[in-house]
Amino acid sequence: MTAVSVARWATIAALLVVGLVALIRARRARRQGEAGERMLRQTEDWYLGLLDTQSELICRFRPDTTLTFVNQACCRLWNRERDQLIGERVLAVVPESMRASIWEQIEETVQARETRTRHCQLTRPDDAPRWLEWTHHPIVGADGTVVEIQAVGRDVTVQRRAEWAQRTAEARASAILRAGPDLLFVMSPDGVYLDYHAASPEQLYAAPELFLGRNIRDVMPPDLVPRFVDAIGRARESADPIVVEYSLAIGGEERHYETRLVRDERGQIISVVRDVSDRRRAEVALGQSEAVLRVARDRNRDLAGRLIASQENERRRLARELHDDLSQKLALLSIRVDQLEQSPSLSDAVSDIVGEISRTTRDVASDVHRVSHQLHPFKLEALGLVAAIQSVCTETWRQHAIKVEFAHEGIPGDLDADVALCIYRIAQESLHNVVKHSGASRAAVKLTRDGDELDLQIADRGTGFLPVSVERDGLGLISIRERASFAGGRVAIHSKPGAGTSISLRVPLSVKRGEVVADSDRRSA
Repeated sequence: MTAVSVARWATIAALLVVGLVALIRARRARRQGEAGERMLRQTEDWYLGLLDTQSELICRFRPDTTLTFVNQACCRLWNRERDQLIGERVLAVVPESMRASIWEQIEETVQARETRTRHCQLTRPDDAPRWLEWTHHPIVGADGTVVEIQAVGRDVTVQRRAEWAQRTAEARASAILRAGPDLLFVMSPDGVYLDYHAASPEQLYAAPELFLGRNIRDVMPPDLVPRFVDAIGRARESADPIVVEYSLAIGGEERHYETRLVRDERGQIISVVRDVSDRRRAEVALGQSEAVLRVARDRNRDLAGRLIASQENERRRLARELHDDLSQKLALLSIRVDQLEQSPSLSDAVSDIVGEISRTTRDVASDVHRVSHQLHPFKLEALGLVAAIQSVCTETWRQHAIKVEFAHEGIPGDLDADVALCIYRIAQESLHNVVKHSGASRAAVKLTRDGDELDLQIADRGTGFLPVSVERDGLGLISIRERASFAGGRVAIHSKPGAGTSISLRVPLSVKRGEVVADSDRRSA
């Protein structure tokens, strides 16, 4: 029995005792005449009215379960009048689901001649199951035998459901705690350990008997005490969890932990401790791997830069060889052929052949001249970046009938040679891609200065493409990225099928040697 049910039973028992004493006195007074009879009737009416006002089920019956009294609560429960119930057997009026339990309780009460309390379930077809708490109190006669039983029943359905819900919640919480890897500690507001949960004792920094009932100041290492005292103080004042990260030496190795402190509704501090050692090791290993990758990437970029520089030097050498040697020889050959064509001794047939050789020689010389300038932009060195890009745009229109609009603003004349070459090559490669892949009839090139950087924009309204990973980029795009990185710049390529392509390049005015710029972003327009 709960404390509440004991108190209620004591109250009802006291009322019953008072009523019985009053009845006994009234019966004694009855022998004294008519006044006594009136007193007896008044006492019985008062006693009956008192019991009828109770919400508990109150009845009396003989050891053979014959009812001698029922209050109105019993009448309502069994849906019968008082006159219909008195004289009936208890087991005949109660629901069948309760009979076995009530009979066992009656037998225990009669044999032990002591008060007995038991819960039994009341089930009706038209109602939800209910729980009743029956308390049977024996009334013993002068010969020591039980002559009557006083029974009090109370509906404890709400209490039973609350107890079941509490047990369910506790079982669920216990299952969650058993399944989780975290340690759980309950502390008082001033940091005294009150309770704990650990899936394995090996997880604990100290044995339970060494920390339960003790303050955190006496348990944790001295260097951690100020941090935890401060965290507990903040947890008392905050509704949000307070996080503390720390390390402890356990089992001969250093373990890393993350503790979350939060105040519960009773003001106690709940500490949830998670071992994050594996995560920390993974983070360290990842950091080391990233460092190795950064070194390898820096080396690759340095090698790519050296390769680009070496490639440009070789192009410059070949261009000069073509311009200074082969072009000169072709020019001399063209002059000799022209002189031969003017000779009067040639027949008409031979003159035609010589004329054809002269035209072919001039075409070859023109091609060599063009290849020489493609290998190395002499205009870039002689006339500057703006004139060199303008020449590329004009050449694109002349050779491929693609009109290229070129705009520029604020470009200094004394650009770093590597910066100028980077921008020129990217513009050249981008226009080459427009010719080869876009199918566009127009393109736009814009070169401007923005503070300490140059901004190059190349756009077309051609077929576009679906951006893919860097590993699947064509050689042209890879070359653009490598040149931008070598010059310390950033390049972004935007494209979408049917919506054309745009390339954006930002390069510092001077190359800062030794600096490596991260890969440029790449996304669809």
